Amino acid sequence: MLDNNAIYVLDAQALFQLHKREPPSAVKKLRDDLIKEKYVAIIPTIAIAELLWKCRRSGITDRVERLLNGWKRSPNIIIEPFSLEILELMVGNRDSYELHDEIIAMTCRKYNTKLICTKDDKLIRTYNLTKVWD
Repeated sequence: MLDNNAIYVLDAQALFQLHKREPPSAVKKLRDDLIKEKYVAIIPTIAIAELLWKCRRSGITDRVERLLNGWKRSPNIIIEPFSLEILELMVGNRDSYELHDEIIAMTCRKYNTKLICTKDDKLIRTYNLTKVWD
């Protein structure tokens, strides 16, 4: 069983920030701790799809392919698909403003964590989550 105090869900912006050459210091600490396997990172496939979409617009899709291959091999990263279980959580949810953000929030619910790496304050407020970096 996973330790819920050490589970973070990452959105697309967090994925982008974590893999910058010079990320902000708080993000760098999160990245370093992830590499040291101090916590488990849950990456919803919708966040990866959004990152891929953004990168395609910038012409850097090969980077996403490399990142995805690394995430798949990491022992403390779980790539969470959009599944029936997530959909069922969405059915029981009453607050929503963006489809991809609701899927990410329901991923937090599935793993019983409120810890999320995002810059989206509306996501935090709407779903009563805890932002772990600025």
